Amino acid sequence: LELRTSGLQAEHESISNLADQIRSVKLNELAAAFAQGNRQPLLDLFSAWTGSLLALSDQVSSRYFSLTAPRIS
Repeated sequence: LELRTSGLQAEHESISNLADQIRSVKLNELAAAFAQGNRQPLLDLFSAWTGSLLALSDQVSSRYFSLTAPRIS
């Protein structure tokens, strides 16, 4: 149970960190840079989110597949 709880805790932390990243986005600045042809800030943001989303996906997949793995009783 502790292992499952720590996995859930890690998922919650990942979700919280990603939500903080999303909330901290300065949309007006990104839009202004994009309108001027500077796409790099937006690409950097997507790159950061990609890492966070991949980590969360790995955590969720790992927990799910560990629950579906055959067990010897």
